[in-house]
Amino acid sequence: MACLYVMITGYSPRNLPDQDPFLAVLQNDAVPVPDRTSAIPQPLATVYRSRFN
Repeated sequence: MACLYVMITGYSPRNLPDQDPFLAVLQNDAVPVPDRTSAIPQPLATVYRSRFN
């Protein structure tokens, strides 16, 4: 999932502030694709959201 997210958005699925990346994955939800970039076509973002959230 994370690889596809990065391929689509160019960003990591989660915001990783100054915290352990493992804790960030456990404690934070992924940022929705449309919130990362508006360049993603809505149908692609919808398919991604329906399959991976």
